[in-house]
Amino acid sequence: MAIDKIQSESINLADNFAFTGTVSGVPGGLTEADMWNKKGGDQTISGDTTTTVNGWSRVNGAGYGKLGTGLSESSDIFSFPSTGYYLIGCSITFRDNANNSYMNNQIRITTNNSSYSVVSQATQFQTADGSTNLFTSAYTQYLLDVTDVSNVKFKITVFGQSAFVVDTDSDRASTFVSVIRLGDT
Repeated sequence: MAIDKIQSESINLADNFAFTGTVSGVPGGLTEADMWNKKGGDQTISGDTTTTVNGWSRVNGAGYGKLGTGLSESSDIFSFPSTGYYLIGCSITFRDNANNSYMNNQIRITTNNSSYSVVSQATQFQTADGSTNLFTSAYTQYLLDVTDVSNVKFKITVFGQSAFVVDTDSDRASTFVSVIRLGDT
């Protein structure tokens, strides 16, 4: 009988629950978004060696807009402006001169400001066709919980079966890192 009564009556919640307080602990939207690209020329990588990608600078192209403080970068290591959950994305454009080989794009993190581990990797295989300047790219991303801005950092490394080049472009981001803070930790 009670269910029949509920189904037959219209309930107006706005009349019954007037909220006049404030809400706390609810994220108010994104507070950090930043993008860096490799500048200063191509980087030649030897085969069978893990190498840190160098020469990063903040994107400054047409329409670019950094949100918040943004990342800091020193000696090719990126630091965060505040704690929180961050989505890190990295795209590397590789150039190889006619080798059959694979190339890896790696995000490495540290939680102790010392030892780094690969947490995300994308691999691209390139088949030689007799041409020079064969281009390919690989994209990887990682969701990182930054609990301590002094100790949690990241860098980008590459590895390849044989020698290759990390490509740069003077007027667009062809090798880049993008980071968005999604919320509080």
